[in-house]
Amino acid sequence: MEHLHDSAHNHFRGVRTRATRRSKTILDKLHAPLIDETKAVPLFDSSTGSIWEVTTKYLLDFMYYKQGGRRTPRNLVLGDSVFDEPMSRVNVTANPETESSAVGTLLVPLVDHDLLSDSDDDDDPVVAPSMAIAAAETTRVQPPTVQRASRKRAREVPDDASDDIDSLVALRETYTRNPTMIRNIDQLISMNQTPGDERSFQSLSAPTTDSQSQFRPTAMQRQIHRHLVNGTYACMSARLLLETLQISLQTLDLLPHPAVIRAFFSWDFATQGLSVMHFVSLSDVERRERRSASDMSDFSRKNKLPRPSAAGDLATVVDALGGLAAVVKIAYQPFVSTLVEEAQVFVRKLSRSTLGRNFGIPTARSELVNWIDERFECVRLLLTQGQVDAAQAVHGAFQEGDASFAKLIQVVSECRLTHSEKQMTATATRNGPSSNTRGAQQQHEFRRKVKEVKHERPEITADMVQMLPELNGKRLCMKYLSKMGCPSTREGCFSRRRGHFRPDNIPATIRNLIVQHYGVFKPELADITVVTDQA
Repeated sequence: MEHLHDSAHNHFRGVRTRATRRSKTILDKLHAPLIDETKAVPLFDSSTGSIWEVTTKYLLDFMYYKQGGRRTPRNLVLGDSVFDEPMSRVNVTANPETESSAVGTLLVPLVDHDLLSDSDDDDDPVVAPSMAIAAAETTRVQPPTVQRASRKRAREVPDDASDDIDSLVALRETYTRNPTMIRNIDQLISMNQTPGDERSFQSLSAPTTDSQSQFRPTAMQRQIHRHLVNGTYACMSARLLLETLQISLQTLDLLPHPAVIRAFFSWDFATQGLSVMHFVSLSDVERRERRSASDMSDFSRKNKLPRPSAAGDLATVVDALGGLAAVVKIAYQPFVSTLVEEAQVFVRKLSRSTLGRNFGIPTARSELVNWIDERFECVRLLLTQGQVDAAQAVHGAFQEGDASFAKLIQVVSECRLTHSEKQMTATATRNGPSSNTRGAQQQHEFRRKVKEVKHERPEITADMVQMLPELNGKRLCMKYLSKMGCPSTREGCFSRRRGHFRPDNIPATIRNLIVQHYGVFKPELADITVVTDQA
Protein backbone atom coordinates (compact mmCIF):
# COMPACT_ATOMS: atom_id res chain seq x y z
CA MET A 1 0.00 0.00 0.00
CA GLU A 2 2.83 2.35 0.87
CA HIS A 3 4.50 1.54 -2.44
CA LEU A 4 1.32 2.45 -4.35
CA HIS A 5 1.07 5.69 -2.41
CA ASP A 6 4.66 6.63 -3.24
CA SER A 7 4.20 5.73 -6.90
CA ALA A 8 1.06 7.84 -7.21
CA HIS A 9 2.70 10.77 -5.41
CA ASN A 10 5.81 10.61 -7.61
CA HIS A 11 3.71 10.48 -10.77
CA PHE A 12 1.68 13.47 -9.57
CA ARG A 13 4.84 15.49 -8.81
CA GLY A 14 6.74 14.35 -11.91
CA VAL A 15 9.52 12.38 -10.23
CA ARG A 16 11.24 10.13 -12.84
CA THR A 17 8.20 10.55 -15.11
CA ARG A 18 6.04 13.26 -16.66
CA ALA A 19 3.84 15.04 -14.14
CA THR A 20 0.10 14.99 -14.70
CA ARG A 21 -2.90 16.47 -12.95
CA ARG A 22 -5.35 13.82 -14.11
CA SER A 23 -5.97 11.40 -11.30
CA LYS A 24 -7.52 8.91 -13.72
CA THR A 25 -4.23 8.58 -15.61
CA ILE A 26 -2.29 7.94 -12.41
CA LEU A 27 -4.76 5.45 -10.97
CA ASP A 28 -5.18 3.56 -14.24
CA LYS A 29 -1.43 3.10 -14.42
CA LEU A 30 -1.43 1.65 -10.90
CA HIS A 31 -4.59 -0.42 -11.55
CA ALA A 32 -6.20 1.33 -8.59
CA PRO A 33 -9.87 2.31 -8.25
CA LEU A 34 -10.84 5.83 -9.30
CA ILE A 35 -11.68 8.53 -6.76
CA ASP A 36 -14.56 10.98 -6.63
CA GLU A 37 -13.00 14.44 -6.75
CA THR A 38 -16.25 16.12 -5.73
CA LYS A 39 -16.08 14.68 -2.22
CA ALA A 40 -14.81 16.91 0.58
CA VAL A 41 -11.83 16.07 2.77
CA PRO A 42 -11.05 17.67 6.17
CA LEU A 43 -7.86 19.71 6.56
CA PHE A 44 -6.47 21.04 9.85
CA ASP A 45 -5.29 24.66 9.92
CA SER A 46 -2.60 24.78 12.59
CA SER A 47 -2.43 28.59 12.51
CA THR A 48 -6.03 29.02 13.67
CA GLY A 49 -6.70 25.61 15.18
CA SER A 50 -9.59 25.09 12.76
CA ILE A 51 -10.67 22.25 10.54
CA TRP A 52 -11.69 23.12 6.99
CA GLU A 53 -13.43 20.95 4.44
CA VAL A 54 -12.33 21.36 0.81
CA THR A 55 -13.11 19.25 -2.22
CA THR A 56 -10.59 16.73 -3.46
CA LYS A 57 -10.48 18.47 -6.83
CA TYR A 58 -9.53 21.85 -5.34
CA LEU A 59 -6.89 20.22 -3.15
CA LEU A 60 -5.28 18.49 -6.15
CA ASP A 61 -5.52 21.64 -8.30
CA PHE A 62 -3.87 23.76 -5.60
CA MET A 63 -1.05 21.29 -5.03
CA TYR A 64 -0.42 20.74 -8.78
CA TYR A 65 -0.60 24.32 -10.07
CA LYS A 66 0.01 26.61 -7.09
CA GLN A 67 2.61 24.70 -5.10
CA GLY A 68 4.00 22.97 -8.20
CA GLY A 69 4.81 26.34 -9.77
CA ARG A 70 2.88 25.59 -12.96
CA ARG A 71 0.81 27.93 -15.09
CA THR A 72 -2.76 28.05 -13.85
CA PRO A 73 -5.42 27.64 -16.60
CA ARG A 74 -7.38 30.80 -17.26
CA ASN A 75 -10.68 29.20 -16.29
CA LEU A 76 -9.41 27.86 -12.96
CA VAL A 77 -9.64 30.01 -9.83
CA LEU A 78 -7.41 29.19 -6.85
CA GLY A 79 -7.35 30.82 -3.45
CA ASP A 80 -4.40 32.22 -1.54
CA SER A 81 -4.06 29.04 0.48
CA VAL A 82 -5.23 25.47 0.33
CA PHE A 83 -8.02 26.34 2.78
CA ASP A 84 -9.48 29.16 0.63
CA GLU A 85 -11.57 27.25 -1.89
CA PRO A 86 -13.72 29.74 -3.85
CA MET A 87 -17.52 29.34 -3.52
CA SER A 88 -17.32 26.14 -1.51
CA ARG A 89 -15.38 26.87 1.69
CA VAL A 90 -16.77 25.11 4.74
CA ASN A 91 -15.28 25.86 8.17
CA VAL A 92 -15.60 23.30 10.91
CA THR A 93 -13.96 24.58 14.06
CA ALA A 94 -13.52 23.04 17.45
CA ASN A 95 -14.26 26.35 19.18
CA PRO A 96 -17.35 28.03 17.67
CA GLU A 97 -17.35 30.78 20.30
CA THR A 98 -13.93 32.16 19.25
CA GLU A 99 -14.14 31.50 15.48
CA SER A 100 -16.67 33.57 13.59
CA SER A 101 -18.14 32.01 10.48
CA ALA A 102 -16.81 33.34 7.17
CA VAL A 103 -20.23 32.91 5.56
CA GLY A 104 -22.30 34.30 8.38
CA THR A 105 -23.11 30.86 9.73
CA LEU A 106 -23.21 29.80 13.34
CA LEU A 107 -21.33 26.50 13.36
CA VAL A 108 -21.39 23.74 15.94
CA PRO A 109 -18.38 21.66 16.88
CA LEU A 110 -17.60 18.88 14.47
CA VAL A 111 -15.78 16.85 17.10
CA ASP A 112 -17.98 14.25 18.76
CA HIS A 113 -16.57 13.87 22.27
CA ASP A 114 -18.34 10.53 22.65
CA LEU A 115 -16.21 9.16 19.80
CA LEU A 116 -12.96 10.74 20.98
CA SER A 117 -13.31 9.97 24.69
CA ASP A 118 -11.54 7.15 26.51
CA SER A 119 -13.19 3.93 27.38
CA ASP A 120 -13.21 5.04 31.04
CA ASP A 121 -16.73 5.18 32.36
CA ASP A 122 -15.81 7.84 34.91
CA ASP A 123 -15.29 10.54 32.23
CA ASP A 124 -18.37 12.63 31.73
CA PRO A 125 -19.14 13.25 28.07
CA VAL A 126 -19.37 16.89 27.14
CA VAL A 127 -22.71 17.47 25.50
CA ALA A 128 -23.56 20.68 23.71
CA PRO A 129 -26.44 22.56 25.30
CA SER A 130 -29.73 21.85 23.65
CA MET A 131 -30.51 25.56 23.36
CA ALA A 132 -27.25 26.21 21.51
CA ILE A 133 -27.95 23.36 19.14
CA ALA A 134 -31.45 24.62 18.52
CA ALA A 135 -30.16 28.13 17.87
CA ALA A 136 -27.57 26.78 15.49
CA GLU A 137 -30.19 24.81 13.61
CA THR A 138 -32.45 27.85 13.26
CA THR A 139 -29.72 30.30 12.27
CA ARG A 140 -27.64 28.03 10.02
CA VAL A 141 -27.79 29.22 6.41
CA GLN A 142 -27.73 26.27 4.07
CA PRO A 143 -25.45 26.89 1.08
CA PRO A 144 -27.06 26.64 -2.34
CA THR A 145 -25.75 23.15 -2.98
CA VAL A 146 -27.60 22.70 -6.27
CA GLN A 147 -26.30 25.91 -7.80
CA ARG A 148 -22.80 25.30 -6.49
CA ALA A 149 -22.73 21.81 -7.97
CA SER A 150 -23.93 23.09 -11.33
CA ARG A 151 -21.23 25.75 -11.35
CA LYS A 152 -18.57 23.19 -10.48
CA ARG A 153 -19.76 20.89 -13.25
CA ALA A 154 -19.63 23.70 -15.78
CA ARG A 155 -16.10 24.50 -14.69
CA GLU A 156 -14.76 20.97 -14.71
CA VAL A 157 -15.21 20.41 -18.45
CA PRO A 158 -12.89 23.19 -19.64
CA ASP A 159 -10.49 22.33 -16.81
CA ASP A 160 -10.01 18.82 -18.20
CA ALA A 161 -9.67 20.14 -21.76
CA SER A 162 -7.18 22.75 -20.61
CA ASP A 163 -5.18 20.08 -18.77
CA ASP A 164 -5.08 17.98 -21.95
CA ILE A 165 -3.88 20.91 -24.05
CA ASP A 166 -1.25 21.86 -21.46
CA SER A 167 0.03 18.30 -21.46
CA LEU A 168 0.19 18.21 -25.26
CA VAL A 169 2.05 21.53 -25.37
CA ALA A 170 4.57 20.25 -22.83
CA LEU A 171 4.94 17.02 -24.80
CA ARG A 172 5.50 18.98 -28.02
CA GLU A 173 8.50 20.77 -26.53
CA THR A 174 10.29 17.45 -26.01
CA TYR A 175 10.11 16.53 -29.73
CA THR A 176 11.77 19.59 -31.27
CA ARG A 177 13.90 17.36 -33.53
CA ASN A 178 11.09 15.09 -34.68
CA PRO A 179 8.85 16.89 -37.23
CA THR A 180 6.52 13.91 -37.56
CA MET A 181 5.70 13.87 -33.85
CA ILE A 182 5.33 17.66 -33.80
CA ARG A 183 2.86 17.45 -36.69
CA ASN A 184 0.82 14.75 -34.95
CA ILE A 185 0.79 16.66 -31.65
CA ASP A 186 -0.28 19.87 -33.40
CA GLN A 187 -3.17 18.02 -35.01
CA LEU A 188 -4.25 16.67 -31.62
CA ILE A 189 -4.11 20.15 -30.10
CA SER A 190 -6.18 21.57 -32.95
CA MET A 191 -8.73 18.78 -32.76
CA ASN A 192 -9.04 19.07 -28.96
CA GLN A 193 -9.48 22.80 -29.23
CA THR A 194 -12.42 22.46 -31.60
CA PRO A 195 -14.84 20.33 -29.53
CA GLY A 196 -13.45 21.05 -26.09
CA ASP A 197 -13.66 24.82 -26.09
CA GLU A 198 -16.47 26.34 -28.07
CA ARG A 199 -15.04 29.76 -27.35
CA SER A 200 -12.35 29.06 -29.93
CA PHE A 201 -15.02 29.47 -32.63
CA GLN A 202 -16.67 32.39 -30.91
CA SER A 203 -13.39 34.25 -30.62
CA LEU A 204 -12.82 33.87 -34.34
CA SER A 205 -16.13 35.37 -35.38
CA ALA A 206 -17.21 37.40 -32.37
CA PRO A 207 -18.34 40.90 -33.38
CA THR A 208 -16.52 43.87 -31.97
CA THR A 209 -17.31 47.52 -31.68
CA ASP A 210 -15.02 48.30 -34.61
CA SER A 211 -16.80 46.04 -37.06
CA GLN A 212 -15.57 47.94 -40.10
CA SER A 213 -11.93 46.91 -39.55
CA GLN A 214 -12.58 43.48 -38.05
CA PHE A 215 -11.66 40.30 -39.89
CA ARG A 216 -14.43 37.72 -39.60
CA PRO A 217 -13.46 34.49 -41.38
CA THR A 218 -16.07 32.26 -42.92
CA ALA A 219 -16.72 28.69 -41.83
CA MET A 220 -14.71 27.40 -44.81
CA GLN A 221 -11.77 29.63 -43.94
CA ARG A 222 -11.84 28.42 -40.33
CA GLN A 223 -11.87 24.80 -41.51
CA ILE A 224 -8.82 25.34 -43.72
CA HIS A 225 -7.01 27.31 -41.01
CA ARG A 226 -7.51 24.59 -38.37
CA HIS A 227 -5.71 22.08 -40.62
CA LEU A 228 -2.80 24.48 -41.17
CA VAL A 229 -2.13 26.22 -37.84
CA ASN A 230 0.14 24.65 -35.24
CA GLY A 231 -0.73 24.08 -31.60
CA THR A 232 0.97 27.25 -30.36
CA TYR A 233 -1.37 29.55 -32.29
CA ALA A 234 -4.47 27.31 -32.48
CA CYS A 235 -6.05 29.01 -29.45
CA MET A 236 -5.58 32.55 -30.78
CA SER A 237 -8.48 34.55 -32.15
CA ALA A 238 -8.31 35.52 -35.80
CA ARG A 239 -7.59 39.21 -35.14
CA LEU A 240 -4.87 38.47 -32.58
CA LEU A 241 -3.19 36.00 -34.95
CA LEU A 242 -3.23 38.50 -37.81
CA GLU A 243 -1.68 41.20 -35.66
CA THR A 244 0.98 38.76 -34.44
CA LEU A 245 1.85 37.79 -38.01
CA GLN A 246 1.96 41.45 -39.00
CA ILE A 247 4.67 42.05 -36.42
CA SER A 248 6.56 38.99 -37.66
CA LEU A 249 6.49 40.27 -41.25
CA GLN A 250 7.98 43.57 -40.14
CA THR A 251 10.92 41.79 -38.52
CA LEU A 252 11.47 39.76 -41.73
CA ASP A 253 11.76 42.82 -44.04
CA LEU A 254 8.45 41.94 -45.71
CA LEU A 255 5.47 44.18 -46.42
CA PRO A 256 3.05 43.70 -43.48
CA HIS A 257 -0.03 44.43 -45.57
CA PRO A 258 -3.27 43.43 -43.77
CA ALA A 259 -4.81 41.96 -46.93
CA VAL A 260 -1.78 39.70 -47.48
CA ILE A 261 -1.94 38.44 -43.89
CA ARG A 262 -5.70 37.96 -44.16
CA ALA A 263 -5.25 35.82 -47.29
CA PHE A 264 -2.41 33.92 -45.60
CA PHE A 265 -4.84 33.01 -42.78
CA SER A 266 -6.71 30.57 -45.05
CA TRP A 267 -3.96 29.95 -47.66
CA ASP A 268 -5.76 31.84 -50.46
CA PHE A 269 -3.19 31.35 -53.21
CA ALA A 270 -3.73 31.59 -56.98
CA THR A 271 -7.47 31.99 -57.61
CA GLN A 272 -8.07 33.95 -54.39
CA GLY A 273 -5.31 36.43 -55.29
CA LEU A 274 -2.42 35.57 -52.97
CA SER A 275 0.96 34.96 -54.61
CA VAL A 276 4.41 33.95 -53.44
CA MET A 277 5.67 37.29 -54.81
CA HIS A 278 3.75 39.05 -52.02
CA PHE A 279 6.49 37.76 -49.69
CA VAL A 280 9.52 39.16 -51.50
CA SER A 281 11.98 41.18 -49.42
CA LEU A 282 11.74 44.96 -49.75
CA SER A 283 14.10 47.77 -48.92
CA ASP A 284 13.22 50.29 -46.22
CA VAL A 285 12.34 52.92 -48.82
CA GLU A 286 10.02 50.54 -50.71
CA ARG A 287 8.26 49.46 -47.54
CA ARG A 288 7.69 53.06 -46.46
CA GLU A 289 6.27 53.98 -49.85
CA ARG A 290 3.87 51.04 -49.88
CA ARG A 291 2.82 51.55 -46.26
CA SER A 292 1.92 55.16 -46.98
CA ALA A 293 -0.39 54.02 -49.80
CA SER A 294 -2.41 51.57 -47.65
CA ASP A 295 -4.20 51.39 -44.32
CA MET A 296 -2.03 48.97 -42.38
CA SER A 297 -4.59 48.52 -39.57
CA ASP A 298 -7.60 47.58 -41.70
CA PHE A 299 -8.03 43.79 -41.86
CA SER A 300 -11.51 43.93 -43.43
CA ARG A 301 -12.33 42.74 -46.94
CA LYS A 302 -12.58 46.28 -48.29
CA ASN A 303 -8.78 46.48 -48.01
CA LYS A 304 -7.85 44.74 -51.26
CA LEU A 305 -4.72 42.73 -51.98
CA PRO A 306 -1.89 44.81 -53.46
CA ARG A 307 -0.30 43.91 -56.77
CA PRO A 308 2.50 41.36 -56.21
CA SER A 309 6.06 42.23 -57.09
CA ALA A 310 7.41 41.22 -60.49
CA ALA A 311 9.89 38.35 -60.74
CA GLY A 312 13.02 40.03 -62.12
CA ASP A 313 14.86 36.71 -62.21
CA LEU A 314 14.74 33.27 -60.63
CA ALA A 315 16.73 34.54 -57.65
CA THR A 316 13.81 36.87 -56.84
CA VAL A 317 11.44 33.89 -56.82
CA VAL A 318 13.79 32.02 -54.48
CA ASP A 319 13.89 35.06 -52.18
CA ALA A 320 10.08 35.29 -52.11
CA LEU A 321 9.77 31.59 -51.25
CA GLY A 322 12.30 32.11 -48.46
CA GLY A 323 10.20 34.91 -46.98
CA LEU A 324 7.06 32.77 -47.17
CA ALA A 325 8.89 29.85 -45.53
CA ALA A 326 9.94 32.08 -42.62
CA VAL A 327 6.33 33.14 -41.98
CA VAL A 328 5.02 29.58 -42.33
CA LYS A 329 7.45 28.28 -39.71
CA ILE A 330 5.99 30.70 -37.17
CA ALA A 331 2.31 29.73 -37.25
CA TYR A 332 1.75 26.67 -39.44
CA GLN A 333 2.40 22.96 -39.13
CA PRO A 334 5.58 21.26 -40.40
CA PHE A 335 3.96 19.82 -43.54
CA VAL A 336 3.30 23.38 -44.78
CA SER A 337 6.93 24.30 -44.13
CA THR A 338 8.01 21.21 -46.08
CA LEU A 339 5.81 22.29 -49.01
CA VAL A 340 7.36 25.78 -49.23
CA GLU A 341 10.91 24.55 -48.66
CA GLU A 342 10.58 21.94 -51.42
CA ALA A 343 9.40 24.67 -53.79
CA GLN A 344 12.35 26.88 -52.85
CA VAL A 345 14.88 24.07 -53.35
CA PHE A 346 13.31 23.17 -56.70
CA VAL A 347 13.51 26.74 -58.06
CA ARG A 348 17.10 27.08 -56.80
CA LYS A 349 18.10 23.89 -58.65
CA LEU A 350 16.19 25.06 -61.71
CA SER A 351 18.17 28.29 -61.84
CA ARG A 352 21.43 26.30 -61.97
CA SER A 353 20.34 23.76 -64.61
CA THR A 354 19.96 24.04 -68.37
CA LEU A 355 16.19 24.30 -67.98
CA GLY A 356 16.70 27.63 -66.24
CA ARG A 357 17.52 29.19 -69.63
CA ASN A 358 13.86 28.84 -70.56
CA PHE A 359 12.93 31.40 -67.90
CA GLY A 360 15.05 34.27 -69.19
CA ILE A 361 12.04 36.33 -70.28
CA PRO A 362 9.45 37.94 -67.95
CA THR A 363 6.54 35.97 -69.42
CA ALA A 364 8.23 32.66 -68.65
CA ARG A 365 9.00 33.70 -65.07
CA SER A 366 5.40 34.81 -64.63
CA GLU A 367 4.24 31.37 -65.78
CA LEU A 368 6.60 29.77 -63.25
CA VAL A 369 5.18 31.89 -60.40
CA ASN A 370 1.63 31.01 -61.46
CA TRP A 371 2.55 27.32 -61.51
CA ILE A 372 3.91 27.52 -57.94
CA ASP A 373 0.81 29.41 -56.76
CA GLU A 374 -1.43 26.74 -58.30
CA ARG A 375 0.47 23.98 -56.50
CA PHE A 376 -0.10 25.83 -53.21
CA GLU A 377 -3.75 26.26 -54.13
CA CYS A 378 -4.06 22.47 -54.47
CA VAL A 379 -3.38 22.21 -50.72
CA ARG A 380 -6.31 24.50 -49.92
CA LEU A 381 -8.67 22.66 -52.28
CA LEU A 382 -7.76 19.27 -50.82
CA LEU A 383 -8.24 20.53 -47.26
CA THR A 384 -11.73 21.81 -48.09
CA GLN A 385 -12.56 18.29 -49.28
CA GLY A 386 -11.15 16.71 -46.12
CA GLN A 387 -8.25 15.01 -47.95
CA VAL A 388 -5.57 15.89 -45.41
CA ASP A 389 -3.16 13.12 -46.44
CA ALA A 390 -3.30 14.17 -50.08
CA ALA A 391 -2.72 17.80 -49.10
CA GLN A 392 0.38 16.83 -47.14
CA ALA A 393 1.78 15.05 -50.23
CA VAL A 394 1.50 18.00 -52.64
CA HIS A 395 5.17 18.86 -52.08
CA GLY A 396 6.02 15.91 -54.36
CA ALA A 397 4.92 17.98 -57.38
CA PHE A 398 8.11 20.05 -57.24
CA GLN A 399 10.24 17.83 -59.46
CA GLU A 400 11.09 17.77 -63.15
CA GLY A 401 9.25 14.50 -63.78
CA ASP A 402 5.88 15.86 -62.68
CA ALA A 403 3.25 16.10 -65.43
CA SER A 404 2.29 19.65 -64.47
CA PHE A 405 5.89 20.80 -64.83
CA ALA A 406 6.12 19.19 -68.28
CA LYS A 407 3.11 21.25 -69.34
CA LEU A 408 4.79 24.33 -67.89
CA ILE A 409 7.91 23.72 -70.00
CA GLN A 410 5.73 23.38 -73.09
CA VAL A 411 3.99 26.70 -72.37
CA VAL A 412 7.31 28.41 -71.67
CA SER A 413 8.74 27.15 -74.98
CA GLU A 414 5.82 28.69 -76.83
CA CYS A 415 6.37 31.94 -74.94
CA ARG A 416 10.02 31.98 -75.99
CA LEU A 417 9.11 31.48 -79.65
CA THR A 418 6.51 34.22 -79.52
CA HIS A 419 8.94 36.55 -77.77
CA SER A 420 11.65 35.92 -80.37
CA GLU A 421 9.27 36.55 -83.27
CA LYS A 422 8.01 39.79 -81.73
CA GLN A 423 11.55 40.94 -81.02
CA MET A 424 12.69 40.29 -84.58
CA THR A 425 9.60 41.94 -86.03
CA ALA A 426 10.08 45.00 -83.83
CA THR A 427 13.73 45.28 -84.85
CA ALA A 428 12.90 45.04 -88.54
CA THR A 429 10.11 47.62 -88.22
CA ARG A 430 12.26 50.06 -86.24
CA ASN A 431 15.27 49.97 -88.54
CA GLY A 432 13.56 49.41 -91.88
CA PRO A 433 15.34 47.76 -94.86
CA SER A 434 17.43 50.25 -96.85
CA SER A 435 18.02 47.79 -99.67
CA ASN A 436 17.11 44.31 -100.79
CA THR A 437 20.40 43.03 -99.46
CA ARG A 438 19.76 44.44 -96.00
CA GLY A 439 16.28 43.00 -95.95
CA ALA A 440 17.59 39.59 -96.94
CA GLN A 441 20.21 39.74 -94.21
CA GLN A 442 17.64 40.62 -91.57
CA GLN A 443 15.37 37.83 -92.76
CA HIS A 444 18.25 35.39 -92.67
CA GLU A 445 19.19 36.55 -89.16
CA PHE A 446 15.60 36.18 -88.04
CA ARG A 447 15.38 32.63 -89.38
CA ARG A 448 18.72 31.74 -87.82
CA LYS A 449 17.66 32.86 -84.31
CA VAL A 450 14.31 31.14 -84.56
CA LYS A 451 16.11 28.00 -85.72
CA GLU A 452 18.44 28.20 -82.70
CA VAL A 453 15.44 28.23 -80.41
CA LYS A 454 13.63 25.46 -82.27
CA HIS A 455 16.46 23.20 -83.30
CA GLU A 456 18.83 23.45 -80.38
CA ARG A 457 20.46 20.04 -80.54
CA PRO A 458 19.92 18.17 -77.27
CA GLU A 459 22.48 16.03 -75.55
CA ILE A 460 21.07 12.48 -75.77
CA THR A 461 22.77 9.95 -73.55
CA ALA A 462 22.72 6.16 -73.82
CA ASP A 463 20.26 5.98 -70.93
CA MET A 464 17.83 8.23 -72.80
CA VAL A 465 18.08 6.04 -75.90
CA GLN A 466 17.19 3.00 -73.79
CA MET A 467 14.10 4.85 -72.56
CA LEU A 468 12.74 5.36 -76.11
CA PRO A 469 9.87 3.01 -77.06
CA GLU A 470 10.86 0.29 -79.56
CA LEU A 471 8.95 -1.32 -82.44
CA ASN A 472 10.33 -3.90 -84.87
CA GLY A 473 13.84 -3.34 -83.60
CA LYS A 474 13.75 0.43 -84.16
CA ARG A 475 13.68 3.11 -81.48
CA LEU A 476 11.14 5.94 -81.67
CA CYS A 477 12.13 9.11 -83.55
CA MET A 478 11.60 11.98 -81.11
CA LYS A 479 11.24 14.61 -83.85
CA TYR A 480 8.37 12.60 -85.33
CA LEU A 481 6.26 13.32 -82.22
CA SER A 482 6.88 17.09 -82.34
CA LYS A 483 4.94 19.57 -84.40
CA MET A 484 8.14 20.35 -86.32
CA GLY A 485 8.26 16.77 -87.63
CA CYS A 486 11.08 14.57 -88.85
CA PRO A 487 13.32 16.21 -91.53
CA SER A 488 13.54 12.98 -93.54
CA THR A 489 12.95 13.39 -97.32
CA ARG A 490 12.07 9.77 -97.89
CA GLU A 491 9.54 7.39 -96.42
CA GLY A 492 10.32 6.67 -92.81
CA CYS A 493 12.99 8.24 -90.64
CA PHE A 494 16.29 9.60 -91.93
CA SER A 495 18.03 7.19 -89.55
CA ARG A 496 17.82 3.46 -90.11
CA ARG A 497 17.77 2.90 -86.35
CA ARG A 498 14.73 5.12 -85.80
CA GLY A 499 11.09 4.49 -86.61
CA HIS A 500 7.87 6.47 -86.94
CA PHE A 501 5.03 5.02 -84.89
CA ARG A 502 2.58 6.03 -82.16
CA PRO A 503 3.74 4.65 -78.77
CA ASP A 504 1.35 3.73 -75.97
CA ASN A 505 3.28 5.87 -73.51
CA ILE A 506 6.56 7.74 -73.14
CA PRO A 507 8.78 8.47 -70.12
CA ALA A 508 8.61 11.93 -68.55
CA THR A 509 12.28 12.64 -69.34
CA ILE A 510 11.73 11.98 -73.06
CA ARG A 511 8.64 14.18 -73.12
CA ASN A 512 10.49 17.07 -71.45
CA LEU A 513 13.36 16.68 -73.91
CA ILE A 514 11.02 16.80 -76.92
CA VAL A 515 9.11 19.83 -75.62
CA GLN A 516 12.27 21.73 -74.73
CA HIS A 517 14.17 21.24 -77.99
CA TYR A 518 11.59 20.41 -80.68
CA GLY A 519 8.54 22.39 -79.57
CA VAL A 520 5.02 21.19 -78.89
CA PHE A 521 3.61 17.77 -79.78
CA LYS A 522 1.56 17.13 -82.87
CA PRO A 523 -2.15 17.61 -82.15
CA GLU A 524 -2.91 13.98 -82.99
CA LEU A 525 -0.14 12.77 -80.63
CA ALA A 526 -0.63 15.20 -77.74
CA ASP A 527 -2.73 12.71 -75.73
CA ILE A 528 0.04 10.12 -75.32
CA THR A 529 0.31 8.99 -71.70
CA VAL A 530 3.37 10.17 -69.79
CA VAL A 531 4.77 7.68 -67.26
CA THR A 532 7.38 8.04 -64.54
CA ASP A 533 10.95 7.10 -65.42
CA GLN A 534 11.88 3.57 -64.43
CA ALA A 535 15.09 3.16 -62.41
